[in-house]
Amino acid sequence: MKLIITAISKAEDAAARLVSEWQQRGCAVDLIRLDHLTTTLRNSKSLAVDAIVLISSGAHVFLLDEDRDSLTTSLEVAFNTEAEVQSLDDHCAMLDGRKWKSVPVILLWMGRWDDELWASALAKRLNVVSHNGDESAALRAVRQFVTDYRRRLLDELDNLGFLVSYEAGRFKIGPALSPTARAEGDFYFGPTDKRDLTTKCYTVDRDNYGIQVEVDEFEALINTADVSEYELQKFFESHPHFLVTPQLMEPLSQVQLRDSKGKLLIPDFIMRPVVAVHRDSRWQVLDLKRPQAQLLAGKGSHTRLSQEVMKAINQLRDYGDYFADPSNSERVAAVLRHPVRRPKLAVLIGRLPKPSDVEALETAQTREPDVQIVTYDEILETQLSLL
Repeated sequence: MKLIITAISKAEDAAARLVSEWQQRGCAVDLIRLDHLTTTLRNSKSLAVDAIVLISSGAHVFLLDEDRDSLTTSLEVAFNTEAEVQSLDDHCAMLDGRKWKSVPVILLWMGRWDDELWASALAKRLNVVSHNGDESAALRAVRQFVTDYRRRLLDELDNLGFLVSYEAGRFKIGPALSPTARAEGDFYFGPTDKRDLTTKCYTVDRDNYGIQVEVDEFEALINTADVSEYELQKFFESHPHFLVTPQLMEPLSQVQLRDSKGKLLIPDFIMRPVVAVHRDSRWQVLDLKRPQAQLLAGKGSHTRLSQEVMKAINQLRDYGDYFADPSNSERVAAVLRHPVRRPKLAVLIGRLPKPSDVEALETAQTREPDVQIVTYDEILETQLSLL
């Protein structure tokens, strides 16, 4: 589940805390200022989310509307924000064709909730979740709104002629009967859909059974002794949500980059941020290596990263040097639409060592702080946590 969170009035601290807590629960979440929300949606070229969550710290919070020189309640701000989103043009849509105006806007109320407030919310037809301190319950309520939204989207796609199917716990859409560019409904605007729907199928939603099936597929893959990097690449291209990070990211697969001498570099993935895209620290270059790679070598106080890991780290550093070279900035900007100079570097490699070796791995990682080492077991645990 991918979410935008924005704070109403003095709820900034509560919103920041929720972002951190929900990221730990497996959601991709980013915080956007309320006054930047609709502008961000209108101008974004890569943002794709399942809901917009407005955080209010309570019933007695008021905002001074400077334009009208009057006081506005949090409920009115939420209603006006929802109206602004719903007034966006039909062509204002995501890379998968979903219209921004159709995305659920949910008010998460963190203060005292009573019958009068509930009546006011119903009168304005707001999607409201009352937060009573139970993080799991609040997130489940938000997830239910997202599930309802996805099911209505699937119904519309089915009516528009797409192949909609339920397979092993996963709701998928496939090739349309007519060209995608001409399809349009209340939720979907075909001309903005950048997916290859001529031959491929895409997962739109997963239930717990679907998550378990994909976890089993992934676990079988990484347990295969002779699994290739090519097979791993294809799995992550088909299941980009396995590379989910706490922030909203768009995985770009095998982007081709050339230096001034014509040398070609092809990172397995470049993770492009969808919020704060101009901050280099939000970008990440990720390379895939085999899960069977040995992480550590040596014993006792002489334990160190293995040659396989060091080789991967040096390859990532080559990528880092490429981005840092000012002579490559123009080429990078042409490909990534931003002259990234200092992206984070990470390698996905190996399996978690036995408990007695975890501290040794952490110690070895501190000696190579410029490249993050991620194991396949950590990716697996992230997906299992969703169950």
